[in-house]
Amino acid sequence: MDAYKSVDWGRLRNLYIHDKQLENCKVVSSREKILEVLPKNGICAELGVEHGIFSNKILDINKPKKLVLVDIMLQKHLQVEHDVIEPINGDSVEVMNQFKDNYFDWIYIDTDHSEEQTNKELQICKNKIKHDGYLALHDYIRVYDNNYKFGVIESVNNFLIENEDFEVVLLSLEPHMFNTIVLRRKQ
Repeated sequence: MDAYKSVDWGRLRNLYIHDKQLENCKVVSSREKILEVLPKNGICAELGVEHGIFSNKILDINKPKKLVLVDIMLQKHLQVEHDVIEPINGDSVEVMNQFKDNYFDWIYIDTDHSEEQTNKELQICKNKIKHDGYLALHDYIRVYDNNYKFGVIESVNNFLIENEDFEVVLLSLEPHMFNTIVLRRKQ
């Protein structure tokens, strides 16, 4: 109940996504299903890697031509080995800034989930994807854990309000509710 009381309901009223940005949204059962839909044999990035469990799923399901793995604390014991991987240790925003614009087919964001960091990542990554590229964000959920509030919903919704040329194309509706939302420019 404490989490319910701590919600800023006035601010949330201003975060509704425009209905036109939801017209082409498809709901799927898992983020693995999202990997089946995202462009295969492309150039992609995973921001926030941890041990590489999802990285392996990206390789197995999506079969990218190149997979850039970025994490502020990229583990030396990263359990991913593949010739298409480019592992980079560093801050996601700083690392992504090193890539040219219109480079990636899709980017998967799963870093610290703070509103501040997610805002920065969305602003830089929107330019790093190709015009028909995708931005996927994991943990599109409302979580308050030990006084840490996820800000992915606020970041994504603000981004969509400010960037009306983007729309929601996929949403995973998972049993544990750690959902993934996928955006792209309207075609």
